[in-house]
Amino acid sequence: MLQSAFQLVALRRLPWSRFHYARWQAWLAIASIVTLMGFDPGLRVELFGTQSVPAPAWGVAMAYSWVCSLASVWIGVGFLRWWMQRGGRWDGQGDLFNLLVAAELVMNMLLSGWAAASMPMVWTVPMALYALWVICNALSGAIPQASRAYSLGGLLLATMLQLCACVLVWAVTKMLLSVPGLVVLPGLT
Repeated sequence: MLQSAFQLVALRRLPWSRFHYARWQAWLAIASIVTLMGFDPGLRVELFGTQSVPAPAWGVAMAYSWVCSLASVWIGVGFLRWWMQRGGRWDGQGDLFNLLVAAELVMNMLLSGWAAASMPMVWTVPMALYALWVICNALSGAIPQASRAYSLGGLLLATMLQLCACVLVWAVTKMLLSVPGLVVLPGLT
């Protein structure tokens, strides 16, 4: 899986056969990325209004990160599966989930690590745009009937749906945190 992920970052077009690996490897990669995302200081500021939070609040940040990421994965894979099958571009054969995880692995690890290290947006925005290009190239490489432009269109629509889901999860989390006595986090007032 790692070899395929690095080749995708180098914009190599790989066939479906390169994405036949155990599902647990894909979930382990997602777990690594999500855990790293939970350490993002910007996430703690959004949820709690401060970067320095007590230990129990880290659990809330991690739970938020997990719920948001799992919703994003489910929505992204489901939408892109439908999008790629439109017009007979893809017959549904091949593991789209594994392809997407491999395509996102390296760039998401870098982006999550940089966010956790509070790197400036000047560095992260170009990397995020390149990450989108890596995914589009991976999709069009595995599905020859899907052009990069078509893949980018589907990816942008899926990303908008994923962002909506994350905003919903964020709003619910903020509402739960604002209910007095529901979530007690010592050290936060």
